[in-house]
Amino acid sequence: LNTDAEALAAARAARAAGRRVVLYAPTFRDARRGVWIVEAGMDRVARELQARGDLLIVALHPVEAPMLEQLRPALPGVRFTAPRTDLYPLLREVDALVTDYSSVMFDFLLLDRPVLLFRPDHREYLATSRTLDERKLDPLPGPLVSTAEALLQQLAPKRLAEDRQAADRRRLRDRLHDHLDGASGERLAALIAEGSEEHTSELQSQS
Repeated sequence: LNTDAEALAAARAARAAGRRVVLYAPTFRDARRGVWIVEAGMDRVARELQARGDLLIVALHPVEAPMLEQLRPALPGVRFTAPRTDLYPLLREVDALVTDYSSVMFDFLLLDRPVLLFRPDHREYLATSRTLDERKLDPLPGPLVSTAEALLQQLAPKRLAEDRQAADRRRLRDRLHDHLDGASGERLAALIAEGSEEHTSELQSQS
């Protein structure tokens, strides 16, 4: 439900053909919304990855998603997800996640795949958007870069395959997640059922 079926199909087809899929999922900015992503050089990143045979998918934060139609002409090489789509079915089809400050990185840790932090406007973000508590990112789950050129270097097939910060990423994953078994949905359902049974018993005792 609420998943961009075309983006999901494109990711699955790319992986089936032996191509890599990179998801860029940044958070929003309070100032210069949409403008910053153009200046970050994502069109260049998309074109160069395509030339390598890879697929780049960009998922805008819901706050900036209304700017999608304005951004498409400025970033013709970028494949955007539909606004407000559910990213989670797409995550399992992704070989590497590029983000900045988004909490999606914490969930992506469970897949044990490369995470790259791309912060092209870090100083301005701190000044005009919000402050950060970086203690949650200790250690960093992946390389931190600030330019499109550096990002492309980190996304090179050899560099991704090396996965140099895999041990740090796993250490962060193990610190933040109590369970790594993919059964959180079942545990949540069991808790809801247990609470419902207790509530029903309480109502019956009062009647």
